[in-house]
Amino acid sequence: MSHTLLMILMEKPDEVSEEDFNRLYNESHIPALLGVPGVHGAKRYKVNKVDGDLDVPTYCAIYEVDSAETRSSEAWQAAIRTGEWAEKVRPHLGRRSSITLDPID
Repeated sequence: MSHTLLMILMEKPDEVSEEDFNRLYNESHIPALLGVPGVHGAKRYKVNKVDGDLDVPTYCAIYEVDSAETRSSEAWQAAIRTGEWAEKVRPHLGRRSSITLDPID
């Protein structure tokens, strides 16, 4: 069975150093989300090149989830409000977008 992909695109807030942003994403935020039922994997990327006229944020995280509804679950909502990420980064996040990709089987 293929999983739905949830792609989160964001810019690093000016108030947070690049080192802290990446450390807290990797060590706090992703582990919290991987504990949510229905989340099967996560991988982060930094945009290298954009072809065309898209204004794409610098960072991208892709989560393998059961469905688009996983993100609205109580467990997901609780996870995004825990840990250092929630305290030090989340309050400063501005520019971010999400894209949900359903498999074509």
